[in-house]
Amino acid sequence: MTGKRLRKLLSVLALGALLVGPATAQVGSSVEQGLAQLASQIVAKSKAAGKATIAVLPFPNADGSCSVLSNFIVDELVQSLFSVPGSELEIVERSQLEAVMEELKLGASGLLNPETTKKLGSQSGVSALTVGTITVIGDTVRINARLIATDTGKAISAAAVDIPKVAAVSELLKQPVTTGATCAPRQIGTNKATPPPTPGQPSATAAGWIGCYADRGERDLDGAVLGLNDMTTEICVAYCAAKGFSYAGTQYSTQCFCGNFYGKYGASDACNYNCAGNSHETCGGFWANSVYSTSRSR
Repeated sequence: MTGKRLRKLLSVLALGALLVGPATAQVGSSVEQGLAQLASQIVAKSKAAGKATIAVLPFPNADGSCSVLSNFIVDELVQSLFSVPGSELEIVERSQLEAVMEELKLGASGLLNPETTKKLGSQSGVSALTVGTITVIGDTVRINARLIATDTGKAISAAAVDIPKVAAVSELLKQPVTTGATCAPRQIGTNKATPPPTPGQPSATAAGWIGCYADRGERDLDGAVLGLNDMTTEICVAYCAAKGFSYAGTQYSTQCFCGNFYGKYGASDACNYNCAGNSHETCGGFWANSVYSTSRSR
């Protein structure tokens, strides 16, 4: 990456915040290689799925809010996609896609609905959306990406990469971005949990299944968080039980949330993502938790 290109990206993404000299170079060196790997995975999986026109939306943080790093990753990922040899992908500008989403009055929650995702694809000409999340795990930042087919509204592939949480990356994570189609407001204050509502439809495939429940930036399950590229229901339930929580919720194929109360945002019908570690299991959806009871609640 040239210093000129990186400075241009940072000046746009930081929204007036100045990141200088060594810190800027640190971001570039730590992120570029990881995003190049992620881009190669996305190109290969897009081709395999027959998706030639894609768009990349901002990757929110674990709490659903977006940071400067969310947008930095998107713009740098787009550059990396163009650099993959033989890519031949057509990439729709994020601003163009977000304009269509605004016209359709379609926010992050609208992507939960396959019908609205189909409409978005029809009006934008995008055959697949690349969406994802940023999860901080110790000294590592895990970037999980999902490719969603706009003709079905379902995830058709997944990719992930880990980058080191160097000082400059931490600084970008701290800088909030309040706008973006996939960004929830950054919440301030303490969650006030409420007792669980009437359970939703039971599952015939998993012991402890309670139902599918909506999530937001101020998490429904507000305890421990775990992100794994090989997530399964069993891993999540065992993790939350070991942490002493009564309920476990899998989300977005790779994420696990724990808590002692659930359901404050109501039931959802958006749990339609396969678990990253077991394609025969469902691990929630986009802003939706597959909720299970743990041994602590039995």
